[in-house]
Amino acid sequence: MFKPLDRPVAIVVDDSEVDSPSDAGGKFLSELVAEFAAQSTVFPASKFASIDDSKFEALLLAEVEIKAETLLRKFHSQSKPIAAIGRSVRLVAQTFAAEGIEVTTGEDASLGVQISRGGALHTLCPAGDYVSDRDNKTLTTPGSLHANRDHVREGIRKMIRELVEMA
Repeated sequence: MFKPLDRPVAIVVDDSEVDSPSDAGGKFLSELVAEFAAQSTVFPASKFASIDDSKFEALLLAEVEIKAETLLRKFHSQSKPIAAIGRSVRLVAQTFAAEGIEVTTGEDASLGVQISRGGALHTLCPAGDYVSDRDNKTLTTPGSLHANRDHVREGIRKMIRELVEMA
């Protein structure tokens, strides 16, 4: 049983995915967050700068590539958990590389080498799972890169469950 969160989870998705039921879509992700007794607010990537970190318990980035280092640092400085799916993992890895953050981009060792060269720790992980760095309060999952949709959704679901627990 989950305790209700005081504030919602902020979800940032690609502008075209705000109302989408796809794996990286706002509708799908909001429904998953709701399964774990939490509210959410979906933001298109083009509006991420309008997110007021004080109004949210956690941040979820879904397949977006944006310049959000300041926002990530605000959440991190308040010990609020941050989760990333797919392409968004690189942003989290780059932002927190100096902290020795552990992330995953999946089972592609060449992507892992790129991430590791930047200073983050990379762990190989199947699409149906995720990596949790409890020290840094970050969670990452590979997303949809060359994977079975059911496995992708299972990895995302598991990650969101822990995100809500961490918040």
